[in-house]
Amino acid sequence: MFYSDVRWLGVWCWIGCQSDTGPSEPEPEQSVLDPAIVTYWPNQKGDFQRNMQTLSETERLQVVRNILHDATSPNTPDLCRSLTSRQNQTYCQTLLNRAHLWEVPVIEIPSRQTQVIEACPNHDAWCLTQVAIQQSEQGTVANLKPLCNSIDNTRSREECFFQVAEIVVGLDDINQLDLAFSLCTEATHFTQHCQAHLIETLATSSHTNAKIIEILQTRSAQSPIYPADAVNYFYAQRAMHFPNDQSLPLNHLHSVQTYQFLREQTKTDRTLTEWTELFTEHKATIKRFAPVHVDGHIQNYWVGNNLPSTYYLSIEKRPTSTDTMEDLQMALLSGLVQMRFPLDAIRGEHQKGPLAQMLAKVNPPQQTNKQR
Repeated sequence: MFYSDVRWLGVWCWIGCQSDTGPSEPEPEQSVLDPAIVTYWPNQKGDFQRNMQTLSETERLQVVRNILHDATSPNTPDLCRSLTSRQNQTYCQTLLNRAHLWEVPVIEIPSRQTQVIEACPNHDAWCLTQVAIQQSEQGTVANLKPLCNSIDNTRSREECFFQVAEIVVGLDDINQLDLAFSLCTEATHFTQHCQAHLIETLATSSHTNAKIIEILQTRSAQSPIYPADAVNYFYAQRAMHFPNDQSLPLNHLHSVQTYQFLREQTKTDRTLTEWTELFTEHKATIKRFAPVHVDGHIQNYWVGNNLPSTYYLSIEKRPTSTDTMEDLQMALLSGLVQMRFPLDAIRGEHQKGPLAQMLAKVNPPQQTNKQR
């Protein structure tokens, strides 16, 4: 499915692009592989691995790419381990981790321009992407758009723009942020995923909150950014990295601090009053919270709820309140629900009001945005 425009006989040019010593001479053309090797994956992994061991690394890469073309294939890290080259394993793992590639339907649009790249004579999509990535990592950004636009396959071309946009924003150069968002716009089918990724990366920036917010507001005024409330999404992401930053909105600090606290607790059935007291004591004792890393996907149990909401550790949301204590309890309840703590004592304690409304919506969970 990915790189469906690439001829298998041109795989060598990607490998040359990835080698540690620079572009290599073309390998001899490969014979047509036995299609049965692909069918062994994943139900006959023993036969698959034995057959893979008889192939050259170039042929193994052909097989892996062929499997990755099938979006229905249950791909796992075992597939990547069938390759021996570190660069090829990285390539394989990258595709496995780019869930948006398989979720978004793409309409084929012919390439708008073609630039001859000496390192990629056959216009191999992955090779061109790697050249663009290498240039963006070096801060050489002037030629990025022509490089990605030289890829004919739409899905591959837009993924190229996606990847280089992530790298450019990761340079943490304020002067290049506008370019990063512009590159996301070129990733037409994946623009929203791309923009959200940029904001997530900005959350780790060394620049001040105020400076980043100024840029987001300026950019949003020029053209829409996903998510629509980009500043609030930035706050939610920023709090995960800096959970003790008192300049961040309190509701986001509540989210990350209570989540971190609950990860360390046994799943005991307590009232929300008891959980609130335990959290308050914990906070007074430890003084500082560690950055938060979310386990799995955050589920949104409150889609369609009429309570005010805020981003919760992700693109998903939780109910929030302008009342400080109520919002703290909403954050605690959100974490308890996410981690599947028993809720009987809380249900008995809260039979009306916003917290009771939250409890009424606990099942079933909904997820409005899958992993990108």
